[in-house]
Parts: sequence; C-alpha cells; structure tokens
Amino acid sequence: MPEASFTSLVPDVTDSERVLLAKLRAPCTSGTALASAARTVSTLSITLPSRGYKGLIVYVNVTAASGTGGLTTRLVGVDPLSGITALNGAAVGAITATGLRIYHFGPGVGPLANAGLGGSAAGVYVGSQFQIQVIHGDASSYTYSVSYELIP
Repeated sequence: MPEASFTSLVPDVTDSERVLLAKLRAPCTSGTALASAARTVSTLSITLPSRGYKGLIVYVNVTAASGTGGLTTRLVGVDPLSGITALNGAAVGAITATGLRIYHFGPGVGPLANAGLGGSAAGVYVGSQFQIQVIHGDASSYTYSVSYELIP
C-alpha cells in the first residue's frame, strides 16, 4: 500500500470555503489594561496574553491633564519562560491634553501620516505576552484609562 503524502490528505480550499473560514475566525478581543485613575508616576499594566493575535490597538483616554510633562505609551514584551520584561520598540505619542489617543502596534504598521489624528503607530511584533506602559514626563497628575484590542 502506498504511503499518503501530507498534501494529498489536505484538500484544496476554494474561495467560498475561504469566506466561511474567515467568518469562523475568532473576532477581535478587547480588554482593560489600566482602569481610569489619577496617576503621577509611570504605570505598567499586568501581563496580558496576545492569544495568537498579531496586532494591537491601544486606547489611552485622558480625562484630566496637567498639561506639563506629558504621557507616552510603550509596548513591553514579556519572556514567556522567565516572565522577564523588555522594551518592545520606542515609546509612541506625547499627550499633554485631555482626549482619546489611539496607538497601533503590529508587523507592517508604519507611522501615521497625520499627527492630528490623535494617535501613533509602531511596526513591532506583539509577542505571546505583553504589557502596556504609560510613561509620565514629570510628577504632574493625569487621569486616564488604557484599553486594548487584539487584531488578527
């Protein structure tokens, strides 16, 4: 009896099957990295799982701002074996006023063309575990929350 090759065991996928598979794919996953609170020092979220998603959108909603020092957002990678953290790319954005800022992280993501959009982007890979850090430029108070959305 001849041996079956792997390719002969996997049927070809048609366009209609691709559409069905795309509908069955997991939807975007979202969550809260940092609940709304007044803060005066840099803050790091808990370790969050990426669940195999490749991209990440981070929402920083500032409801009270001192206007000095500013805030920047950074993605932090987590070694899945040791739990040790390391910076994953440069800090993005600079916030000195209230409002919602949106940051995109993921492979192939480039800088936004219009800085007036209230966001920024960084072409870094999102590992299996990550943290989100908000860096304070000085000890002035900012009230903000940070939520995220994982993108397939």
